[in-house]
Amino acid sequence: MNPKDNPFLEDNTVVKRNYLAWVITIFAFIITTSAILYFFVFTPNEVNGPSMLPNYEDNDYLLVSRPYSWFFSSDFGQALGIEYKRNDVVVFSDKVEGDIVKRIIGMPGETISMKNNYIYINGVQYTETYDILNSLKKDGSKLVNNGPSITLTEQEFFLMGDNRDVSYDSREIGPIDVSRIKGKVIFRLN
Repeated sequence: MNPKDNPFLEDNTVVKRNYLAWVITIFAFIITTSAILYFFVFTPNEVNGPSMLPNYEDNDYLLVSRPYSWFFSSDFGQALGIEYKRNDVVVFSDKVEGDIVKRIIGMPGETISMKNNYIYINGVQYTETYDILNSLKKDGSKLVNNGPSITLTEQEFFLMGDNRDVSYDSREIGPIDVSRIKGKVIFRLN
């Protein structure tokens, strides 16, 4: 029977076209949604090296939430609870090393110093010991044991690796401006 003679039967080419249009639409939706999520919401990052041991190992894949970098210090971000906090693990961009994973130790506006191999934040001892061999360089100055302190601006963070002995962090490269922070680590993928 010819499909044209029976209104309840569809032409096979029409069915194929509808199916193809449906597949293309679904594929476009998946690609668009993935791109939006990747560029605006979440991005994967990899830990390179042992600087975050024992909490994160070399080659661990992490999921980073990007809205933290957009809404930091905004009323909207604070209302949603999207703000960086001390001990958050973040990813920041470095001209030399690329993307680097570190932990927030010092917050904007705080004063960081080192006395008797301990980090002090606003005069209060931070609970972890400091590797005396590493030092902070900022405009030619260094954060050294019993030396002068550094005060962070309202847009700067002091970041350190969990494995203090081998970490390339704010002790070497100075405070990190919020504009260089890509986002907060929210999940380990592997």
